[in-house]
Amino acid sequence: MLINRHLAIAAINSPENILICGRREAIPVSQAFCQQNEHKTIDLKISHTLHSLWMQLSCQSLSRLASQVPYA
Repeated sequence: MLINRHLAIAAINSPENILICGRREAIPVSQAFCQQNEHKTIDLKISHTLHSLWMQLSCQSLSRLASQVPYA
């Protein structure tokens, strides 16, 4: 679910535990907003979120490319 063109909700694990992913420069802005509204934030050190919208779009593109490759 897109929040804006730079951020998305990657997962809702519980009402108190929501994973936000997005462009690296947009994350500190969202963290500051959450903290100003008394929400705890944790910065996860991961390279990508497999269940995010951006990964889904990448997988769709890769799938289209893979379907055009001839296999023996």
